[in-house]
Amino acid sequence: MYHRVLWFIDIYYQKIDIEFRNRGSQVKRPIPYGIMNYAELVRDNAYFVDKTRFIAKLEEIHNPVFLRPRRFGKSLFCSMLHYYYDRAQEKRFEELFGHTWIGKNPTARHNQFIVFKGDFSEIGVHQQITESGTKIGYSSVKRIVHMAREASMDHESG
Repeated sequence: MYHRVLWFIDIYYQKIDIEFRNRGSQVKRPIPYGIMNYAELVRDNAYFVDKTRFIAKLEEIHNPVFLRPRRFGKSLFCSMLHYYYDRAQEKRFEELFGHTWIGKNPTARHNQFIVFKGDFSEIGVHQQITESGTKIGYSSVKRIVHMAREASMDHESG
């Protein structure tokens, strides 16, 4: 039931977005087609439907799964979660979320975690699973080592 409500809300916002564009508005903000990085969207002052209210609701769900059609904002929403929860982004919280609902109503968990961002787009459709796994494993280890170094430097300086 909850997932149906989220789906309906997404469809509603998509409808508003289409109506807004079709009205011939004089808005000077770019419409972010294909942007998957939340910080880039904020930096470019792109048109944005504030869905940050879902972050607080998401904390109530124990095992969330994001199943939406292509081009429906899954990667952008996951990027937003990354910036919201990653403690390495704490100094940028006001810049990234000050204009949003969650920026005005933050949860206790914001910027409290070391976030590991995995990218499964590296898996080729026709690759053997061992070949894909090796590639992902290697890039994951590199990311973890980099994050550990950053965390230890933050700990030593703070």
